[in-house]
Parts: sequence; structure tokens; C-alpha cells
Amino acid sequence: MTIIIGISGGVASGKNFVSDCFLEFGAKIFDADAQVAKLFSDDQNFQEIIKKTFPFCISNNKIDKDLIAKKVFNNKSNLVLLEEIIHPIINKKMDEFIENCKSNNIEIALLNVPLLFDKKSYKKCDIAILIISNINFRKERFIKRQQDKNSKISESILLERFDEIISNQKSDQEKEKLADAVIYNNSDQENIISQIKLILKKYEDNNC
Repeated sequence: MTIIIGISGGVASGKNFVSDCFLEFGAKIFDADAQVAKLFSDDQNFQEIIKKTFPFCISNNKIDKDLIAKKVFNNKSNLVLLEEIIHPIINKKMDEFIENCKSNNIEIALLNVPLLFDKKSYKKCDIAILIISNINFRKERFIKRQQDKNSKISESILLERFDEIISNQKSDQEKEKLADAVIYNNSDQENIISQIKLILKKYEDNNC
């Protein structure tokens, strides 16, 4: 039987790190962010829709992701419009992933979805896990990740962007009410794996 596990958390809470820890338990991973990146890089139909919907985010006839970040993520109506384009596509890919895992008897179908709780995708899961991490750790991870992509972006701009993203997401307190379990990502891999083992054991004990 395939167990469907969803993981989510605020920006830079360590979702990818925790996802990789699940590989030790036979998980196959659906990475929503990676799927979105593929849409922007490989899907011509999607790119044309974005160009028509957000013409102010086009530079040299290409989608400028920095402009998307600046002009969409700090504008609620534009953000909702972007999500309305992206989420149906990602949800379809997610459903196909789950069915594929079931057909191939994969032990754990892991859904790494930033908006798992915001968009109610947690309802697809047997176990919905919230990742909570210290806010200062999250800021450091976010700044490092963004500056690795573009070293010219200043720390002050990135901190503003971090705050904008957080303001558009449910708080950890709101998400925790919807979650079946919490993983605290303030330590090392061994600690995360120990927490995963406890969550899986509790699920097995309740479903024997």
C-alpha cells in the first residue's frame, strides 16, 4: 500500500532537506516548486499565457523571473491571478504522480508542496506534515539561496521579499491546526530522521 505524505512549511523552512530525508524510507518525491520551474523553462503554452497575462514581466521577449517576483508577489490581485494559472496544472501533475506511485507499489508518495495547507492539497494526504523552523534560520537560508542564484541582489531587498512572501502565506499557527504532525527543522539530518520514524510508527500503530 502506498502512503501519501504531504510536507509543507513557510518559505525557507527546509522542505527540500526534509524531503531528501524521506528517501531513506523508500519515498518517491513530487516537488511542486521544481514542477513550476519546468513550466517556466520548458512549457511553451504556459509561457505564452504568462506573457499575455503579465506583459510587464517580459524582458527581451522572455519571462523575467525577477520582475515576476517584484511585481506579482507584492500585489495580491496579481498573485491570485498567477496562482489561478499555475495551481490547476500542478494539481493535475500531482494527481498523476500519486496514481503512478500506487500503480508501482511505491511505499511513500511524498508531496513537497509549499501551499499544501493554503490550497487544501493536504486533503489528498494520509499524513500532512508541517515543517517548523526558527525564523532566523529561515532568513539565512532564503538570503543564501537567492544570492547563490544572483549575487547582485542586496540583502535588504531579499529581506523585504522574504517578508512579502511570509505575509502572503498562512502562519505556522494556522497550518498546525490542519497538520497531522510537525517536524522541527532546527537540527541535523539524524534528528529529522528520528522525527520521521516516530511519525511513521504512529501512523502504522493507528492503521494496523
